Amino acid sequence: MVEILQIPLLKVIVMAIGPALLYLTTVLAFNEFYARKAGLKPVAPELGMGRRAYVLRYSFIFLPILLIVAMLYLGYEVRTAASLALVLFVALAYLDPTLRPKGIAPIFQGLAEGFRTLLPIGTAVTAANLIFANMVISGLPSKFSQLLQQVSGESLLFATLITAVFSLVLGMGVPPTATYVLTSALTAPAIIALAVKNFTAEGLGPEAAQQAALLATHMFLFYYAVLADVTPPVALSAYAAASVFGTNPLQTGIYAARVALSKYLVGFFFLLAYSGTALLILPVLETAPPQEAWLLILWRFLAVGLGVVYLSASGAGYTRRPLKRWEAWALGALAVLLFVPQPYLNLAAFLLGLPFFRKGLTGGPKGA
Repeated sequence: MVEILQIPLLKVIVMAIGPALLYLTTVLAFNEFYARKAGLKPVAPELGMGRRAYVLRYSFIFLPILLIVAMLYLGYEVRTAASLALVLFVALAYLDPTLRPKGIAPIFQGLAEGFRTLLPIGTAVTAANLIFANMVISGLPSKFSQLLQQVSGESLLFATLITAVFSLVLGMGVPPTATYVLTSALTAPAIIALAVKNFTAEGLGPEAAQQAALLATHMFLFYYAVLADVTPPVALSAYAAASVFGTNPLQTGIYAARVALSKYLVGFFFLLAYSGTALLILPVLETAPPQEAWLLILWRFLAVGLGVVYLSASGAGYTRRPLKRWEAWALGALAVLLFVPQPYLNLAAFLLGLPFFRKGLTGGPKGA
């Protein structure tokens, strides 16, 4: 994205913060409701420590990831950042007495397994580059963009829906980066044109509408390219997780998609309206007065965050008590209304959803 849009990496990081936080909220909320419904006990007490002590004890495993982000921000190459992060991870493993490997044999074993895992990914990336080169030569991107505009007409919703499905299907066998490159070449021009019309109709100036539409469209495409990794039946991330934990890959993928249910919906709402781009922070900061922009950002994150919690509870079938089927569906519908960038609609959906979080409303167990 940095190369295609010619923007600093920091801007991409800022735009990715919102969707990342919302996705983490989704995972945490769903797992919390599911754990309470299944009666699972917290891990920390089993290890003889409190939850805060547990977080502090094992939070160091994120240091290599932070190192990669910091080095990329400072301008280092990706391979340099990844190599140093790998060295740091190995060093941390040997420093931790509970993780310390025996000898150096596990290092070579891990490198061998990593190389075998990267072989199909490297093949897919190479194939994607060949496909992209042939598309440029044949002029297919402009033709596909014209076809998308003809099929969707003036409907931005229909165009984004087609593009999202296309990204999910393409991303089932292609890494996210390659998927994003292909979809940005094929679909971005048509979606940007439709988004500019929508934003302009909302009263935004032409230049501001073009800037906001450009950033939101490319984040939308990258968003669904990443989401393809947890979409069955392929779900590459689910297969990787299943190989580590010895679970059924297809069931793992279905569960991952169930956990990420809200993520399939959120992406549409930061592109269909200008106020929705506040979830990406940067588009509204660059095109609206600061006070208005921050109020818009605060409202959208609050509403969508509540919607994510509602939808996670609906998917798990539990709040502070087990939910009946009709209650789960009703709470899911209210969650979708919280995603829509309409303040009064968001407030009504929030208030209507509160009764589902009361204890014992439908005769559920008192200790739930």
